Amino acid sequence: MCRRPGKPKIFAGHNVGYYGDPEEDLRDSGGPIPFWIGCTAGCSVIGIESNGNIKGCLSLPSAMNEVDAFVEGNIRDQPLADIWRSKDAFAYNRQFSPEKLGGYCRTCDYAEICRGGCSWTAFAHSGARNENRYCYWYQLQQKQQDDSKP
Repeated sequence: MCRRPGKPKIFAGHNVGYYGDPEEDLRDSGGPIPFWIGCTAGCSVIGIESNGNIKGCLSLPSAMNEVDAFVEGNIRDQPLADIWRSKDAFAYNRQFSPEKLGGYCRTCDYAEICRGGCSWTAFAHSGARNENRYCYWYQLQQKQQDDSKP
């Protein structure tokens, strides 16, 4: 990848799970934080759909999926800067608190930094954005719990 000053950085997205043994190999790029730091949709990244809809992440569902909860506006109707600066935009992420998490995620030691994992993965599997049962750490904890049963 060629990076030039002033150009956007491009990162590959994935939802391999978080806080397990393989994470350092999968995620460490030599930067200061070699682990998952939560979904950044609408916090430091956005997606622009071909029809002009603005979402925090292009993976999140929208009108095509009959879900509009993640569409914050449309650049054909208002400037991108206005959509981005709206105090109510991207509330699912910008107004995050661990108390909004569900299931195991709510009690997880990593809840505050992980924020429930990838928003798309959680929503796709449960219809809600606040719990990711496919998280590597969650699966590891479940396995250890099962292995300790007589």
